[in-house]
Amino acid sequence: MSRHSGNNATLLQIEEELETEDRDMILFACREVTCQTNIRELLSEINGMGCQGIAEVLYLVKRFDLLKKYLKMTKTEAEQLIKKQRRIISEYSYLMVDINGQLDEEDLQSLVFLLKPQLRNAGHIGKTFLCFLTDLEKNNLISPENLDLLEQSFQTIHRIDLKNKIRKYKQKDSIPVQESSSFIQAEANDDRYPVKANPMGFCLIIDCVGNDSEMLGSLFRGMNFVVNIQMYTTIQDVKKILQDIANMEQHRHYSIFICILISRGDTDSLFFTDGNSSGFLLENIRNLFTGMSCPNLVGKPKLFFIQNYLTDNCEIGQGGGLVEADGSPCSETGQGRRQSYVNMPNEADIFWSHHKTSERQLQRLSGSPSLYLKTLNDLLSKELKRKYQDILEIHTELNRILCSKQMGCPVLLKHTLTKKLFIYPV
Repeated sequence: MSRHSGNNATLLQIEEELETEDRDMILFACREVTCQTNIRELLSEINGMGCQGIAEVLYLVKRFDLLKKYLKMTKTEAEQLIKKQRRIISEYSYLMVDINGQLDEEDLQSLVFLLKPQLRNAGHIGKTFLCFLTDLEKNNLISPENLDLLEQSFQTIHRIDLKNKIRKYKQKDSIPVQESSSFIQAEANDDRYPVKANPMGFCLIIDCVGNDSEMLGSLFRGMNFVVNIQMYTTIQDVKKILQDIANMEQHRHYSIFICILISRGDTDSLFFTDGNSSGFLLENIRNLFTGMSCPNLVGKPKLFFIQNYLTDNCEIGQGGGLVEADGSPCSETGQGRRQSYVNMPNEADIFWSHHKTSERQLQRLSGSPSLYLKTLNDLLSKELKRKYQDILEIHTELNRILCSKQMGCPVLLKHTLTKKLFIYPV
C-alpha cells in the first residue's frame, strides 16, 4: 500500500480529527466522484481511487497537520503528488471551497438576501456558503459552466476579490482562440454529441469476476472520466448502486455516461455474486437510465458494455456462437423458452454492447482479462483513434478483431444514438 493512502485504521483516525466544517467541505467537493454522504464511507471510497486521494482531500481543506501526522507528507509533497496525478476534485470545487473559506458571516447574509428571491422553495436555506451554493445549483442558477450570477453578486456586495477569482476561473476554463472556430463549426453542424474535457463523463464499473476493473479504471481515469468501481456485489447491492448513480445531480456536469458490467449470467440477465439465481434482467438495468428515470442524462450518450459469462443453462456452442442465433429463443432444460435478446426501448442516445462467452473461459484462462474488454481497452487507449473515429467505427473494429481471434462473434450491438460520438473533447 502506498504511503500516500491509508488503511481503515488510519482513515478512522483521520475522520475523528476532522472538524465539522472540514467534513462539509469534503462532502461538497467530492459530490462529483461519489454518491456517499457518510464521511467515513466517502473517505474509504476516495482512498480506493488512487494513491493521492486522501492526500488531495486533506490538502483541499488545508489540514496539513493531518497530512503530516498520518500520511507523512508535507504540504509541498502533497502539491507535487497532486500535480503528477490526475485530480480527483474538480477545479470548480477547489474554487468554491476556497471562496467558502474567505466569505465571512456578514457577506454570506448579504449574498442570501440578494439571491433568495430567485430560489424556489426558499423557506429553508443552508447556513453555510456551500449549502447555499447547492441550493443555487438545484435551481439551475449556477453551474461550473455558468457563474455569471455569482460573479455579479460578489460585485454587488463589494467583494471584488472574490469576483476576480471567478473571472480568473472562467478565463482559465474558456475555449482557446485557436480551437474556437472548429468548436463553432461542430456546433453549427450539430452532427456530433458535445463532449467537454473536465471531467468528460462518469464511468461505473461493476466487476464480479475480478480480472478487468483495474485495467478499465486506469483507462477511463486517463480519459478524464470520474470512475466508480464496485467489486463482487450482490443483486440487491447492484440495484441500490444503480439507483443512486441514476439519481446523481452531478450528471448535469458530465458529457457521457458509461456503465461496464462483468458477471456470470444467462442470455438476458446477470447473476452478480448471487450464483444461479433468477438474475437481474439487463432490460431493468438499462431502464434505470432512461429519460424518465434519469432526467440529468437526457440528450447525453449512455454507453453500456456487458461481459456476460454464460452458465451451462445457456451455453456457447462449439463454433463460438450461441446455441441458437441471437434474437431467437434459447432452450433451457426443464424450463420453457426465454427470449435471448433485450428489446431496445423507445429511448434515444443509448449504446448497448453485450459480449457473451462461456463461463468455462474463466477456468481455461484463469486471471486473464476478457478478450472483449481487453480489445475495447486497447482501442480506446489510442488517442488519435478516439479523436477521428466515432464509437460505432471503433466498435466495428472491435468486432473485426474478435472475429479474427475466436470462432464466431457473440457480440450483440444495439443503439439509438442520434449523433456521432467521439470520446474526445471538441
